[in-house]
Amino acid sequence: HPQSFAATIKIVVICVSTGSVVTVVLFGVFLATQQWRRRRLRIFAEIDGNHVLSSAVYEFALLIIYLLHLEE
Repeated sequence: HPQSFAATIKIVVICVSTGSVVTVVLFGVFLATQQWRRRRLRIFAEIDGNHVLSSAVYEFALLIIYLLHLEE
């Protein structure tokens, strides 16, 4: 059944995206605590955090587009 397969993929994507959001949030909290301890590394940590966040959002957007094409 293609529809149930698409539904399964949707559930997996929701789980993965939720997991990645949680990971990014935890990573952000971790970076914040690291920044608080080491002020000198703050700029590098912020650049790292922004890169991880933007790549996660980008991948999530690609997955949504892929799913929308599956529906057709």
